[in-house]
Amino acid sequence: MICNASMYRLLCDYPAISTPMMAAYRICKRRNVAGAPYWRVADFCGMDAAAVLSADADLTALEWDGNEVMLDMADSIPVLLNAGLLLLYQWKEQMTRDFPETPFDILVSVDEGKDGVSPSVTLRFYAVRGGMHYVEPTQEAMDGFAQPVLIQQVNQ
Repeated sequence: MICNASMYRLLCDYPAISTPMMAAYRICKRRNVAGAPYWRVADFCGMDAAAVLSADADLTALEWDGNEVMLDMADSIPVLLNAGLLLLYQWKEQMTRDFPETPFDILVSVDEGKDGVSPSVTLRFYAVRGGMHYVEPTQEAMDGFAQPVLIQQVNQ
């Protein structure tokens, strides 16, 4: 796991809180019309679960946009961060168990809720195709984010 300094501070400052796992965010594997696999959760780009993607769709970009889960069920950063980390571990476990041949990146970011905006934690994941990452999993890339952020690589 790689994180920037502001995420590191949050991880050190807040103890883990027990919250239930989120079955609503189970990962499903689908294929586009050409048979290329992609993975989705929840309301993937607002598309019906039976929708079939075209062969020329950028699957990594669609996963980046479609697999965004924003958690904003509390006003407490510790509660939100804990829920986000639990979802990260849930996804990591499912990816390792169900899709061991596919490398994934999971990104977690925290909006601390300034200027009238409520705090939230956002998670995204995408398959790493051909060794190409949507966000480079490096300390330099993480340090370039203004918000607290971390990236977890799975099956790599």
